[in-house]
Amino acid sequence: MKITYTNERGQSIEMGRAPFYVLEKTGFADVSNEINIINYAKADGRRFTNTRLSGRELSIVGEFIGGNNYQECRLELIQVFNPKLKGVITYDNGGVRRSIDVRPTSGVKIGPFFRATAPFSVEFISESSYWRDEYKQVVSIAEWQGGFFFPLFLPTFMGEKNSVLIAELVNSGDVEASMIVEFKANGTVENPSIFHIGKQQEFKIERTMTGGEVIRVNLGLGKKTAISYLNGAETSVFSQITSDSEFIKLDIGNNLIRYDADSGFGDLEVKFEFYNLFVGV
Repeated sequence: MKITYTNERGQSIEMGRAPFYVLEKTGFADVSNEINIINYAKADGRRFTNTRLSGRELSIVGEFIGGNNYQECRLELIQVFNPKLKGVITYDNGGVRRSIDVRPTSGVKIGPFFRATAPFSVEFISESSYWRDEYKQVVSIAEWQGGFFFPLFLPTFMGEKNSVLIAELVNSGDVEASMIVEFKANGTVENPSIFHIGKQQEFKIERTMTGGEVIRVNLGLGKKTAISYLNGAETSVFSQITSDSEFIKLDIGNNLIRYDADSGFGDLEVKFEFYNLFVGV
């Protein structure tokens, strides 16, 4: 087992081999489940209305083998676990690598140096209830497909556009997953949209895109944005999302998503980005 903590400056500590070792960890597998309950007024029993996982609290207790490098290791712990900086914990065990965004709740606590070792502990809090795959899933549709190379004066690639209208997004996590959708216009595109076939849900932007314009939409809870990028300028187009649009989430398993536009469909490319999410490691 290896646990790596990396702060937002890119400074990291790997725990699981010399000189830093993990003795105990908490909050990696368990997370609190808040259950809302209605008690019947004039009848026996009660009814569960919904559940909500709270944010995650984690801690690591370890030790380091210092020897002549005791002060160097001590200062490294203090610097990397700076409580003013956000960070990411990455858990690696048996080929499973998952990450979670965290923030230390205080500075690292370091015990006395004894027989060439010293204990340390650090506690974290996370906004998220879930671990995620270390790397995000990226699926594109309407990309250029492979063609042929011709031995001209310069290497020349001749391809054709993929005409598939539907992307299959596979959510291998434990819960629904939010996603980022990117619309790219290679010419004039009017009112781009996506449609989840299984849920019968549509997300649409009422906007005429010009060639070279890219719109990135974050459909995540608490992170909902829609930004247009064109000629180096960034513009919010959130107000142009249609009132009946759904902020689509991916079900566990296979999800079929169709893309479309009111006009200029052939000049539209769509890319989906998401993480598989897990309740523990």
